[in-house]
Amino acid sequence: MADEIKEAGSSTSSKTSGWVRLGFAFTGAYFVLVALAWITSGPTSLVDIKPGMKLNEFADGLAGLFAPLAFLWLFVATMVQSQELALQRQELQLTRREFEQNREVAKEQAAEARNQAAYIRTQTEIIVRADADRHLNALIDGFREFLSTYLMKPMAASDGQKSTHILALGAHPGSSLGELIAHFSNTADAVGANLKKYPDRKLHADWVALDMLRNMLNEINVLIPETSPTQKAILESAEFDTLIDAVAYLADTAKPQRTGGG
Repeated sequence: MADEIKEAGSSTSSKTSGWVRLGFAFTGAYFVLVALAWITSGPTSLVDIKPGMKLNEFADGLAGLFAPLAFLWLFVATMVQSQELALQRQELQLTRREFEQNREVAKEQAAEARNQAAYIRTQTEIIVRADADRHLNALIDGFREFLSTYLMKPMAASDGQKSTHILALGAHPGSSLGELIAHFSNTADAVGANLKKYPDRKLHADWVALDMLRNMLNEINVLIPETSPTQKAILESAEFDTLIDAVAYLADTAKPQRTGGG
């Protein structure tokens, strides 16, 4: 684009200098003719000089002598100015085109910057989700270990005289998450059915362990939104929400009731 402007400027400059050279050529030719007339016919052939001529009349004669040159250079100046105006218009057009091209380049750069930002954001999300997946798996492993260690005792619903054995909450080594969820869901259903059948009975279980387990599951549940779609799909297919509801129900049901004197 800059080369086009320089080329246009040099072209117009050559045309301008051409008009100036033409003006000098005609001026020189005119002076040659005036000189020849002066030499061959004398001054009176150019200016009618009379005795007693006033100065203003002599000046009018000189003005008439040089009037053709004045018109000549007026014409040359007009042509030069028109050429300069044409150059300015052309430069403005080229500058406008350059601005348009710069605007397109700026748009492309902005789009590239947005793509780079999106790529970095995607990579960051992948890293964050991978870290969240590792953290979640560690919490689930701790959840399994906690079950194997603290919740091996059976649960029972009793009214002080009669009791019904429900089942043990202990997790078997190697149990999958789906098996653990089904285990707790069945336990909660069994407890609910027994207490509905025998309203006077109370659930006897390790409430402290159940409450700790509920807190662990709440921590896992808070972390789930930050995990990868694959991990979310696994938990959703395993009905992880069912596990949270079952543990919450068992913990609330097994919570010791305070007596009036306590």
